Parts: sequence; C-alpha cells; structure tokens
Amino acid sequence: MKDGSNRFWAVLAICAQLIAVVSAAGLFSTSATILNKGDPIPLYLNKIFSFKTQLPYAYSELNFICPTSARASRPWINLGQVMRGDRIVESDYKITVGRDSSCQVLCDKPVSVEEAMQAKKLILQDYQVEWILDDMPSSTAFYTSEVKTKRYRNGFPLGQVVNGKTYLNNHIAFNILYDTVDQDRIRIVGFEVYPDSFRGDECQPSTIDYGRQEVSERRTTIRYSYSVTWELNKQISWEQRWELYLLASDNSLHWYAIINSLVIVLFMSAILAVILMKAVRKDMTDDDKLYNNNDEALGWKLINKDVFRRPTYGGLFAPLLGSGIQLLTMAILTLQMAYIGILNRTHRGGIVSFALIMYLLGGFAAGYSSARIYKVFKGRSWQLNAVLTATLVPAVLFLTATIINLFVWTKQSSWAMPFTTWLSLIIMWAVVCLPLVMFGAYFGDKQPRLEHPVRVSPVPRIIPYKPWYMSTWISMAAGGALPFAVVFMEVHFLLKSIWQGQMYGSFYFLEIVFLLLVITIIEVTVALVYFQLCSEDYNWWWRSFVVSGASGIYVFCYAIAYWITVLEIDGFVAGLAYVANAFLVSLAFGVCTGTIGFFAAYAFVRRLYSALKVD
Repeated sequence: MKDGSNRFWAVLAICAQLIAVVSAAGLFSTSATILNKGDPIPLYLNKIFSFKTQLPYAYSELNFICPTSARASRPWINLGQVMRGDRIVESDYKITVGRDSSCQVLCDKPVSVEEAMQAKKLILQDYQVEWILDDMPSSTAFYTSEVKTKRYRNGFPLGQVVNGKTYLNNHIAFNILYDTVDQDRIRIVGFEVYPDSFRGDECQPSTIDYGRQEVSERRTTIRYSYSVTWELNKQISWEQRWELYLLASDNSLHWYAIINSLVIVLFMSAILAVILMKAVRKDMTDDDKLYNNNDEALGWKLINKDVFRRPTYGGLFAPLLGSGIQLLTMAILTLQMAYIGILNRTHRGGIVSFALIMYLLGGFAAGYSSARIYKVFKGRSWQLNAVLTATLVPAVLFLTATIINLFVWTKQSSWAMPFTTWLSLIIMWAVVCLPLVMFGAYFGDKQPRLEHPVRVSPVPRIIPYKPWYMSTWISMAAGGALPFAVVFMEVHFLLKSIWQGQMYGSFYFLEIVFLLLVITIIEVTVALVYFQLCSEDYNWWWRSFVVSGASGIYVFCYAIAYWITVLEIDGFVAGLAYVANAFLVSLAFGVCTGTIGFFAAYAFVRRLYSALKVD
C-alpha cells in the first residue's frame, strides 16, 4: 500500500512540474505590456513564408538582407514555434516608444547575382515576411466582401511584380497603433506594416511613377530604409487587439451547420430509442422461446454465449484504445482551456505546445484504461501491453515526421526541426510519457477484472452468411459519414486557418460541434453494432472501433479535395508535407472517434445482455 501511495505522489509531482513548465512558457493568458515613452523597444525578425510552397525560411539567414548584429539576442521559443518554423532574432531597427522617424537608413547591402536571383525567386513565389513587435506579428490591413471592417493579414510581401518586372520591398513604413495608460505610458494595440520599393537614395515617392528597386541577373547595392509612425487609437483596446487577426467568417454558416447536425442527432436518437425499446422491453427467460423465435431482430439473443469472446488481435486492440484515450485527453483539455480563455491562443505555437504537454500527461489515463481492457481479455503481461500503449501512436508520428523532416531539410527550410528538438521530444517521451503509462497500467492491473453478464462458450458459434449491405466496408461508409457531416464546416475553417495563414478563433462553435460529434458517434455506433448482433455476428469489438473511426478517412479525403480545389501548393516537398500532415491529423481523429465508438458500444452491449436471463 505504501508503494502504491509513493507512485501516486510521483505521478502528481511529474504533472506539477509539467504544468509549471507550461506556465513559464507563457502559454496561458498574459497581461498587457506597459511601455514608457522614450524607451527603446526591440523589433524581432522571424521568418518568411508562402502559401504556395508552405516552406518557411529564417529571415535573418537570407543572403540579400542586412545582416543582424553579432550581439543580437535570440529569445527562447517553445516547441510549437519550432514546429511551425519560427526562428526569432533581434533586429537592428531602432524604434523608440512614442517617437516618429522617417527615412532611417538600415544599411547598404551589396548583392551578388546569385543573391539577387534568390530574392527574385522568393518574390515570384509570393513569400511574406513576419516580424514581431510587442509579441504582435507584422500585418497588412485589408477588407473583404464578408466583413466590411478592417482586418489584418499576418505578414507583408517580400517584394512585388509590376509589368513583368520583379522589385524588392526595401523600405518599410511601420504604423504602430497605441492606447494611453497615462501621460507617459502606453500599450500597443496594433502593428501595421506598409512595404514599398525605392531605387537608390529615394525614400519617399516624389512622383506617381517613381523608381523601384529591381532585382535581376546583375550585381547591385540595395539600400534598406524604414519609417516609424505612432498613431493613437482609442477604438481598439488591448484585450481586443487580436480580434482583427481572427478568421473572418459569417457566423450564420456555423449555425446552419449546427442545425444540420442537430437534425442528424435527433434522427439517430429516434432510431436508437426504437432499438432500445424493442430490445430490452422483454426479459427472455425460457430457452424454447429464445431458440425457436423466428424474429430476425432477436438474432442477438442467439449469440449470448459468444458476444464477449476475446477479439482477434486483442493484444493490439487494448493499446490502440489506450492511445485513443490519451489523444482524447489531450484534445478535450486543450479545447476546454482555449474555450474558457485560460490558454493564451494568440501565443505563437502555444496551443501546439500545450497540446503536447497534455498528451504527455494523458499517458496515465492511457495506461490505466488499456490495462483494464487488457485484463478483460485475460492478458498475461500488463508490462508489455503498457509499452505497446506508450509506443504505438508515437512510433507512427515519429516515423512519418522523420520522413517529412528529411525532405524539408533538403530545401534548407526552417520548418525542418533541429536535432536538439528531436532529442528533446525523445527525452520527454522517455522521461514523462513512458513512466506515466507504466504507472497507469500498474494501477489498472490492480483493479478487479470487469465481469460480463453472460458466460462465454468454449466452442465458437458459426457466423451465418450476411448480405453485402452488412459488410464491414458498408458499415464504415455509413458510420463515418454522419460524424463527418457534423464536423464538416469546422474542418473547413480549420484547414483555412492552418494552411491559409488566418487565425482561428471560433472555439465557441467548436465546443458545440464537439459535443454533437460525441453524441452522433455514440448513436451511430450503437445502432450499427445492434444491427450486426441481430445478424448473429458477434465480432463487434473491432467493428465498433473501425465503424466510428472511419470518419477519419472522410476527413483525410476532404483535406485532399481542399488541397486540389482551394490551395495553390507548388512543389513535391510541399505537397508531400501537406499530405503527410493531413494523414497524421486524420489518423489521430479516427483513433479518437473509434475509441469513443467502442466504449459506447461496450456499454450498450453490456446493458443489452445484462437484461437477458438465460440458463
């Protein structure tokens, strides 16, 4: 008993340390930064990115821009930022709080032919530049037909193409919006950037047709300059400064999708109510009635001695369910923290970093649930089951990510994770995730085995021939379509947010859709499992998982269709990275929905046969 208590406190200690790391990383909501007028404020260079190639590059490592000072600081970045390709370094731009400046020269940069061609190639690929001031990304203002008010798009163009000629934006006009705290202190509420291209010493256009800094196959010297304007803005508060970055969408689309989902839920609820009333209303106690009844709806009663027979590959099934519990723990906690507002969703890479921490902490729940299911199957080695639970999903993720990383590394993109990041992930898995899974499996193995309401016959019953429409593939097609119909609209907006550079902020609708998704999965899986049992097929364990998990296949197919019809991704590496990431997300989604479907079916089958009294 003392050993168990010590292990329990060890688990709590590990969780407390991880939560402390999350808090220290600034992933939770933060307070406003108060700036004193006259103080210098650093501008940080980050990266360039393009929605055509999806391959970011560190801005400070470009050969044709002004080199940064050797003393430039590099702030600490979290794992989520590393995974999204951030490489932040302090710039040499001189910005003073509350003080305007114009035509400030940053440097005169000699550019070779190779460097000029590199700049031209990046401009033609529509690369955008992301800088950071007071934790806000550089942005350009725009208006859309959907939203008439001003919105912000992250980044500004590296260059421009006019009349077939390529020009580099070598002059940057900063427009910094601020709100006053008192006479000498302010808070920044907006960071607008207006880039332009000027030739030679010119800094302000003297005519409409002014000269621009062209990049071509020749050596040249580029002068980089900038201007700073501080603009008082009382309409935007510090708490609302991120709202202009959020994905602009018509809320009516979300509500139409939710109403459609409610119709699906009500329809499935009616079907399920009929099934339950018909199946459980009678208590069959007479064997003659049980085996001589010709009603096909009573076929589930004929297999009462086989329905809880151990499934094939049960040693793989239990770890897969444990992995699903771990992924669900991560998804639910991350969603709730973002919905409540505790999680600082505007922090770059914050949600990804927090989700990673929650995945590690979910190892305890994964080990515990996997051990309980494994014990139901009368497994002999809970240690082996725990190791499989801890390594099954991470191995797939690690292998796929490694292959992607190798291809991205050949392009010298900042999206390629450094070796130290890989080492950190491996250490976190070995030091945190694996021990938590083992602790959870230990406590789960100590629990009494779940007893089923009916005994299992030593001789398996022959499963009769089933019509084609009762096949596994047809069930998967039907079982995956309805859950996907519930989440279709939010999947669309999430893809638009991730791959088109817009910030997703509709966590209120995402919360509602998640609840409807869970209800739909439960109802669809229970109904299809019941129809399967009525056809005297007792192999429902894997069927309940794959039927509900088939929604991941629909998500993957839609992601591919979105790539073909909406996105303009060029290049093999960018396409491979998109497909691989879509596969990993769809796989995780399918494992989560499959786990929900199985536990719903398991509870239903236990309840169904507990009402059946047969000698």
